[in-house]
Amino acid sequence: MQRGISGSSSRGGDPNADHYPGTVPEREQEWHDLVRSFLDGARAAAAYSQTPERLAVEVEPGVTMADELHCVAVHNAYHLGKIVALRQRIAAWPPSTPPDRP
Repeated sequence: MQRGISGSSSRGGDPNADHYPGTVPEREQEWHDLVRSFLDGARAAAAYSQTPERLAVEVEPGVTMADELHCVAVHNAYHLGKIVALRQRIAAWPPSTPPDRP
C-alpha cells in the first residue's frame, strides 16, 4: 500500500485517494485552495528531505524515502512542463503578472 510523506496509508484501497482531488474545482477559490494545498505539500516534502536520516528510511523493500521524493519531483516537473506548454499554445505564457506567492 502506498504511503504519503506523513507515513499514513491511503483509504479505500485506492492509492491515490488521499493525494488527488475527487472533483474538478467549480469556483476560483476552490482552485486557489487546491494550489495552496499542493504548495504546502511541496514545502513539506522539501522540509522532509533536509534530514538525511529520513531520506534513508525504506518505505518498502529496496525503495527509500529519497527515491520516493525523487519520483515526486520528476512527476511534478513533468506536469509543470505540460502546463507551461499548454499555456504557450493558447498564448497565455508567460503570465502577464507574476503569480501570487502564498
